[in-house]
Amino acid sequence: MNTSKKYVVNIDFPTAKDEGGHKIHLNPYFEELSSFSQHQILKHYDPKAFKLSSDGGPIFLSEEEAEECLNQKRTLQWGSKEVSTFRECKRCEKLAEWNIRQQ
Repeated sequence: MNTSKKYVVNIDFPTAKDEGGHKIHLNPYFEELSSFSQHQILKHYDPKAFKLSSDGGPIFLSEEEAEECLNQKRTLQWGSKEVSTFRECKRCEKLAEWNIRQQ
């Protein structure tokens, strides 16, 4: 599990279109995250949770990479599929450690 990257995008092809994009979360396993925030994130998202790889999965991102995704300056690849639509997790963005600002 990646503990050095602060953010994680949940690639979820079946729901991304209906939800306005693939959600970017704080990484609950990030080494500098408070235990309070870790607990709050794990209530609604765990990148370790099993998912069919054809449906997607987690991609861990630095703060800069996550900001570029949210500002449509970066695309990602999941297998042969390009991922270009992202949104912030409404729960994670309320936590103190979230510091990405969209342009």
